[in-house]
Amino acid sequence: MAKRSGEKKPWPIHEAKAELAALVHAAEDEGPQPITRHGQTVAVVLSARDYAKLAARSPRGNLAEFFARVANVLEIPDRDRTDLTRRVEF
Repeated sequence: MAKRSGEKKPWPIHEAKAELAALVHAAEDEGPQPITRHGQTVAVVLSARDYAKLAARSPRGNLAEFFARVANVLEIPDRDRTDLTRRVEF
């Protein structure tokens, strides 16, 4: 395979598999390296340094806290819960 150093294009998955060491070095030296299958990005290889930075910025918390944050971002309207009640006879 030809040397990819300095190239800024995605790695086809078959090339990424064959050139794993070069892919890892590129991630360390040049930043995130996208991997494609049939022209679509399916994965990204990050250096451990970049991953640690990303993980440190990632919010932690439980699922309820996550949905509370997402509701504000997605602008999910409050629902009137009275329309969900029904009479059940036994």
